[in-house]
Amino acid sequence: GVNVPVANIVPNPEIGTIDIYDISQSAQVVTIRGSNFLINLATVAPGNEPSVTLIQPGRSPNCQVLSSDATTVVCQVSGDALLPSLNLTAIVASNGASSSIGVVGLVLPIPVITATSHDLAQDAPFLTIMGTGFQSANPPPDALTYVNLTQEGATPTCVIYSVTPTMIVCQVD
Repeated sequence: GVNVPVANIVPNPEIGTIDIYDISQSAQVVTIRGSNFLINLATVAPGNEPSVTLIQPGRSPNCQVLSSDATTVVCQVSGDALLPSLNLTAIVASNGASSSIGVVGLVLPIPVITATSHDLAQDAPFLTIMGTGFQSANPPPDALTYVNLTQEGATPTCVIYSVTPTMIVCQVD
């Protein structure tokens, strides 16, 4: 008898638990990190392409895979909107095997600024912005929260001083 290969044994994909990150509620693209994902989309056999199933309570947003390598899958979100303040979980299938369900991020609400008609002195050292959905790690500044100010004839900067879910205080330069 001659040995004839009948199958390639491949490890199941695994969703990483270390790289959980915050995802905007309006996210168009989700990046999932882990291991044993497909390495080359161009050489995959039909039907073995990686796929992602996103899961939130009562919803199943679609996630079309845009790119994949051994440790990362990037997919485009469509369909059901992501619900804020809930973990986004996923199952990744690749090479005919599926991962266990894993948390890929916390969905953050879209920040909303409360309009105000208060005047601000030209030499005021701080600006307080009220609203909802603000997020920050401690201590500020961080990449989650930033403020872009516009003023006719100038481009002031707003260095984050403190952030709560309903208030941002920044130093105006």
